[in-house]
Amino acid sequence: MVLTQTAAIFVDAYRELNARKLFWISVILSGLLAGVFAGIRIDETGVAIFGIDLSFIPATSETIRPDLLYKSLFLDLGVQYWLGFVATILALISTAGIFPDLITFGAIETVLSKPVGRLRLFATKYLAGLLFVTLQVGAFTVAAFLIVGIRGGAWEPRLFVAIPLVVLFFSYLFCVCVLIGLITRSTVASLLLTLLLWAALFIINFTDGILVTFNANFAIQEERTIARIERMERATVVQMRREAAARGESLPENYEPTLEELRAANGFLQPVDAELEDVRSRQESLKPWLDGVFAAKTLLPKTAETIDALKRLALSEDDLDRLANLNPESEAAQIRADQLRDDAAIEAAMRGEDTNENDNLFETGEAQRAGLAAMRSRSLIWVIGTSLLFELVILSIAAWIFCRRDF
Repeated sequence: MVLTQTAAIFVDAYRELNARKLFWISVILSGLLAGVFAGIRIDETGVAIFGIDLSFIPATSETIRPDLLYKSLFLDLGVQYWLGFVATILALISTAGIFPDLITFGAIETVLSKPVGRLRLFATKYLAGLLFVTLQVGAFTVAAFLIVGIRGGAWEPRLFVAIPLVVLFFSYLFCVCVLIGLITRSTVASLLLTLLLWAALFIINFTDGILVTFNANFAIQEERTIARIERMERATVVQMRREAAARGESLPENYEPTLEELRAANGFLQPVDAELEDVRSRQESLKPWLDGVFAAKTLLPKTAETIDALKRLALSEDDLDRLANLNPESEAAQIRADQLRDDAAIEAAMRGEDTNENDNLFETGEAQRAGLAAMRSRSLIWVIGTSLLFELVILSIAAWIFCRRDF
């Protein structure tokens, strides 16, 4: 009896969503986008779409594997921009009125006149709202799986991870929409305030990304400056031995001058020491902001990072490196000081000259890559676990209001 009633409520909620035009608009648009993906071809001659040659795109099947191209299109365009943005807005518009309509127009009195508990009614309606996104993501993911398999020649079951992740991402926003709808009894208010929260989460995540990138930049600068000082000190010791030999003196093989002696012998070391202190000071002043934003993100749902987690789960490390176009740094510049032979090279090392280390880390993209790596190194348990805890708290408050308030 209980299961029959629950199934009836669930089917009724599904029919209500299914009757809305936005549901079918989303299905049609998902099908069109999947068709565009299927129309893209890449081979040894280049890229084409529906037979139209796109010679201006400098890519062939030798520079990027076909399966990797289709997976990238699915994850970047299909999931991040379509499912994670446009389709989510359409889903929120379609589902925002589930609870306000139920309690405003007296429908809840008809339902509660039957032996149905309020908590079960609340849970069933909430799950029906999530069904909207589940069907959308499921259909689009199946299409992407077939496209990658048929057109790319690689069958990737890991792509189906998109279904639970995108539904989780939507549920973070939907639970807030439900709570606001119960409090205000307004579909418009619940939708607008939920979108406002989503925008705030985007700003916080964007700020976190900037701070993490700056922190990574300072860490690289600190590491390079320390290595630079060490090379300058080694070059200074070599020069001190040569000067001693020129005076007819001989220094012991295990001779290690003190820091004061090194600074006295090489006047270029003190400015570099000051650079190191400046970098460490900047990094220390950044830390409270970094910790504060991280603490705020811990309490709030991680919408962007939940979507980004799909790449970590659906792609291998090799695929991620290929997509990011990460090229290993040349080690020649880093070991240059160890290979100093002549007087001119030693003198340059004593001054701390190193053109590679003078590069702007933001212009070369190294700071951004390090920041992105730091963001993606965060545990999925933290990303998803704390977000689910936020959702549990919000749903508990919403369920309490739904069960206790007279509508």
